[in-house]
Amino acid sequence: MLNKCVCDVGFTGSACNVSVNGYSSVFVNLHDPIREDLYNGSPAFRMGHSLVAYQDYLYLYGGYSLASGEVGGVHRYDIVNDGHWKTFGSIESKRYLHAATALPTGFMYSHGGISNSEIVDDFLVLNLNSGEWSTVETVATDPSISSSGLLTIPPLAGHTLTHTQNGTLILIGGFMYEKFVHDPIDLATFRSSFSEGVYMFAPTAQARSRWSLLHTHGPKPVGIYGHSTVYHALSNSLYVFGGYEYYLDEATISSKLYSLDLSTYGWNLIAPIGSVPVPRFFHTAVTSDEYMVVIGGRTQKRHFDNVVLIYRYSCNQWTSLQDLALSSGDPLPYVIGQAAVLVTRSDKVDIYMVGGYDGVVHGELMRLSMPTDFCNLYTETASCLEMNGCSLCSIVHADRNRTESICFSNARAPPPAVCSGESSRVHEGNRCGYGSVVAQRDCTQHGSCSECLATLPFYAGEAVRSVSTPELKQSFSDQLDFREQSSTKLSKTFLR
Repeated sequence: MLNKCVCDVGFTGSACNVSVNGYSSVFVNLHDPIREDLYNGSPAFRMGHSLVAYQDYLYLYGGYSLASGEVGGVHRYDIVNDGHWKTFGSIESKRYLHAATALPTGFMYSHGGISNSEIVDDFLVLNLNSGEWSTVETVATDPSISSSGLLTIPPLAGHTLTHTQNGTLILIGGFMYEKFVHDPIDLATFRSSFSEGVYMFAPTAQARSRWSLLHTHGPKPVGIYGHSTVYHALSNSLYVFGGYEYYLDEATISSKLYSLDLSTYGWNLIAPIGSVPVPRFFHTAVTSDEYMVVIGGRTQKRHFDNVVLIYRYSCNQWTSLQDLALSSGDPLPYVIGQAAVLVTRSDKVDIYMVGGYDGVVHGELMRLSMPTDFCNLYTETASCLEMNGCSLCSIVHADRNRTESICFSNARAPPPAVCSGESSRVHEGNRCGYGSVVAQRDCTQHGSCSECLATLPFYAGEAVRSVSTPELKQSFSDQLDFREQSSTKLSKTFLR
């Protein structure tokens, strides 16, 4: 490598002088094509592409390059042996701002995008074992959609395609009018350029698989693109964040967080506790069971951002890695149009990020390694116990000369096994159960009925008995009474 230190295990940073451990959050630049390839045909310089993971490989597809324009083909990267990007499979048409996801069964699905300067509606599948592409033929499950029985999803770009635990795919958002990208258009056309539908695709072994239009209810994004969508398995819900959202008669950059409960098909506009991230679009997001990670994007104040935001489901709260100085290692570029994917490795998660744009197109492959338990990042007693949902375990070692502290999540889990011995002590922090989350909600601070009346999918099915103190029980009961008020009365209050 050129002008780059290769750090020993346990160290990171440009000079390899920062020590790390299993509880650290570390950025590593795995592959820098400028240093290592000298622009020698590296495929990674692109934006608006997709990145998926299957077994021990990353798969990079599509995108836009300043040097080549629209990009096609798939490239594969071995994350175990840390190699180079290599061409994989047959060549498919060039596109960017498409939506793609990979199923654990070894199939990557891709829909739409911009190809040959036009927004397209093709729906493709790549066999990640054989490398062969094919076009997916679909039929409708809702007869009201098409008298012929065929359901055609509109041409879309800037949308998301997300797979769930039962193997279905959910398509949300996007824009469908190519002049929307380049030319001024009238308000009616502008409004109709956004996709309002939520579509579900159910792959089958038959010749034709099935699309259906979901009949959802509740406050939803009327039209949105450049957003992120993740699937949270524990709550069986999709979380949609940010993007360019149509509201009233204009599109604005959004910081809203929506959830779609796939058990009820009900939307919620979630009002997080504490501070809310600045609005952003063309960011990227991934999720674990405990938290969602949002990376980069374009904001109102910064054309390009490199912030890493953490949304913790159990606490309904946002945190920034950089603001709390919880990360170390190689610098993360300030970009939009980056792609990321999360891979779980025993007691940690690895988040891989590639590409993006900040005036030039980037090609770095970055990895952010984090513990599965977010609270593990806090190494100081005070900072641990100040964070909602975290408790601290102090362990006195046999020689009595050394004490080790472990910060851990107290949500739905017992303390770590090492904290159960006689030489250990657990310091309880604030819990993030349903009662405590409800107790901290102040509806007078909300700007809409939807935020005030929102439910939290993470706690679906939990009742008042989960609240441990009389004060919290009363707060929870007050919230339930408030929710039973007339929505018409609330609307009049907010619209005065």
